[in-house]
Amino acid sequence: MSHHPHRRQPARLLRSVFLWHRYLGLLAALFVIVLAVTGILLNHTDELKLNEKRVDTPWLLQWYGIPQPKLTQAMAGDHRLISDGERLRVDDRSLVLPVPGRMTAALEHEGLLLVGRRDDLLLVTPEGELIDRLELPVSALAHDPQGRILVKNRQGTFLLDAELSNWQPASTPASPDWQQAEPLDLARQPEIARRWRGRGLPLERVLLDVHSGRILGSWGVWLMDAAALVMLFLAVSGSWIWIDRKRKQRAHRKQRRHKPQPR
Repeated sequence: MSHHPHRRQPARLLRSVFLWHRYLGLLAALFVIVLAVTGILLNHTDELKLNEKRVDTPWLLQWYGIPQPKLTQAMAGDHRLISDGERLRVDDRSLVLPVPGRMTAALEHEGLLLVGRRDDLLLVTPEGELIDRLELPVSALAHDPQGRILVKNRQGTFLLDAELSNWQPASTPASPDWQQAEPLDLARQPEIARRWRGRGLPLERVLLDVHSGRILGSWGVWLMDAAALVMLFLAVSGSWIWIDRKRKQRAHRKQRRHKPQPR
């Protein structure tokens, strides 16, 4: 009996293609699902109002390079002050600070809010209007027994005059109630984090980035290109497998028709 190795080679190749087709098909299924879902949603952007909807998930914003703000807060009487070093909010009213600097302390005094920072002292109205700025570093603020303003910093303790325009060294009272700002835990107050971070990312942009792979950066684009090549291979290999099966089925039917029937 003679062997035909040249006939076995196409069969082996076809089996290899079939195995690759099966395993790569499982791998490509994930990309097909992602592309199908995001593609359908993007085709109905206007109806779903994707550009109006916002995504403000902390980890996703961090991934897009929008860091969580580092905020400090302080209470000045009944007023809550929050700062990120560039902006100051007084009871949700925003004030752009003249010089960047983190808030270190706050105190209410005769209808005004004193906001201490590392390099200066700001005088602000409860409505968020900046009145004056004193070049006096502040680490803590307090009232003395006479109701005057005490300022503590690295150089010592200072007493402000009645006009809040000049200061002089002062002896520290026995136990002043020093007021200092403290870090704000945004994990417990997500609404404040959203307010400071802005409205978040448009859902349409996120879906576009997922669809194109750009959500993973340049590597994501290459990954989607690789997925496209895999799907191209699946299309070609699937067609080849289908054609080969059809050819074998026709050959089998032809063989059955020509097979002698028993008497």
